[in-house]
Amino acid sequence: MQIILKQNRTFVPLRLVSEGLGEKVECDKIGRWVWIGNKDFKAYEKTNYVFNNIKDKKFKGIIVIKEIDLPVRLANGQVIYSLELVQRTGGNYIQIRS
Repeated sequence: MQIILKQNRTFVPLRLVSEGLGEKVECDKIGRWVWIGNKDFKAYEKTNYVFNNIKDKKFKGIIVIKEIDLPVRLANGQVIYSLELVQRTGGNYIQIRS
């Protein structure tokens, strides 16, 4: 780790600053994520809420995940890192990185 001076700016490694402030730093090389601080996941269990789709059909056990909740570990152990709406031929899809 080194500090770099370039074009009147100082670049400091994030790990150096974070650990210097007493925070734990962990890296996930596969998912290419860096956690600063606590790496606990929020676990979501099946809910009793009922939602209707556009055909007014009822679904039970729907999980509502907001971007601020990510990453989240589902009850089956799967971890969702990101959700993104993408347009492909034939329509819109939700792309899940887990």
